[in-house]
Amino acid sequence: MRAWKITTETGPEGLRLDPFRTGPPRGRELLIELEASALNRADLLQTLGRYPLRGENPAIPGLEFSGRVLDRGPDANRFAVGDAVMGLADGGAFAERFRVDERLVMQRPAALSASEAGAFPEAFLTAFDALVRQGELAAGDSVLVHAAGSGVGTAAVMLAREIGARVIATSSPPKHERLRKLGAAAVIDSRADDLATRLVETAGPDGVQVVLDLIGARTLDADLRAAAVGARIVVIGLLGGARAEIDLGLLMRRRASIRGSLLRPRSADEKAALIADFEAAMGPALAAGSLRPIIHETFDFDELPRAFAAMQGNEN
Repeated sequence: MRAWKITTETGPEGLRLDPFRTGPPRGRELLIELEASALNRADLLQTLGRYPLRGENPAIPGLEFSGRVLDRGPDANRFAVGDAVMGLADGGAFAERFRVDERLVMQRPAALSASEAGAFPEAFLTAFDALVRQGELAAGDSVLVHAAGSGVGTAAVMLAREIGARVIATSSPPKHERLRKLGAAAVIDSRADDLATRLVETAGPDGVQVVLDLIGARTLDADLRAAAVGARIVVIGLLGGARAEIDLGLLMRRRASIRGSLLRPRSADEKAALIADFEAAMGPALAAGSLRPIIHETFDFDELPRAFAAMQGNEN
């Protein structure tokens, strides 16, 4: 078996495909034969030494996967050998075989291909946690999704649509029509000089109940202006900077809350609870094929550095 390893933290050129052998599954672990994995920006940052290495094999990136169960540990009972599954990995999924806690694994629905399933868990679980578990998004709410053309952004638009919320999205103009087809009621140019004014006008007098902000500093003031009384602003990205100045008087008048979140550093217990909540709430939509990731391009396993280079060049 083989795995892609980070040999030097110099970017994609520091990756090397080496022989790799993982031991038999222990406890609640499953041994997975990889069918597909998605490339996340955290993986790219890891090759640059800008994201902490984690897991039993910290030099091997890869945060999510789809595959087949090859073997089970003595305490694993949720899946059978041969089952098609998908799930989260604490790093290490860019290997042809690897072990993972069965609680971080979901049955792969027949509606998803192996490639789609490999690109599903990280984006959709991140979006679900932010929108539903922290933002408490409900049917009839309005939600503002920044960077809606990203992987997490498109997942958030689809999840909000399934919940029955009205979606206001921000993105670059080439992605607007696609976002409308995914369910966004309104799409605004994320680089507009009058972004805050346009968001307030689009949100209307009642404002938005939830904001999913992947931008950070650059959009936080606009978030508050468009927020409803009691709004929940959930920050999960810092593409627009990590430090912001806000009007605390406006925050108080809105009686709003600003929350921050990351998925990767959480414990296995926390991630297992998230997956259980997601399956309970979104299982029917997932089985029906209503939720599926948007795949820019697929690469053979041996071509992984080329995929990294494409993401590094912002080609996706």
